[in-house]
Formats: sequence, C-alpha cells, structure tokens
Amino acid sequence: MHPSTIDAETIAAKLYNEVSHHPPPWMIDLYAATLVPKIGFAKTGEEIKRTQKDFLESRNAIIAALATYRSHSD
Repeated sequence: MHPSTIDAETIAAKLYNEVSHHPPPWMIDLYAATLVPKIGFAKTGEEIKRTQKDFLESRNAIIAALATYRSHSD
C-alpha cells in the first residue's frame, strides 16, 4: 500500500472521529494539501501540473478512505 494511501486512511479516521462523519470540503482540502510533497514554489508548468495532480490524488484518496470508513462504522 502506498504511504499516502495509509496517510489518507489515518486522516479519514481522524476526521470521522474528531470532526464530523461528514467533514466540510475545505477541511478535506486542507488535509490533502499536507500529503503533497513540498517543493517550494512551482516554477514551471510541469511542476504546477504535478502539484495539482498530487493534490487531487490526495484529496480523492481521503474522500475514498472516508467513504470506506463510514461504511465500516455505520
């Protein structure tokens, strides 16, 4: 399992248990940003695209993990 998937599952459990069973989208985005590797400011179009892709993958992983966590907890 990819480390970011494990992190997404941990984040989903934290959001579910400590915040809400349905956390607001901005909070999911905030946690997703923590999973994106820090490279400083993106200087090229490729760096920007890669950062956006990493963010969206992290966000989707958290949302998927949250849905899975909800289905096991309900």
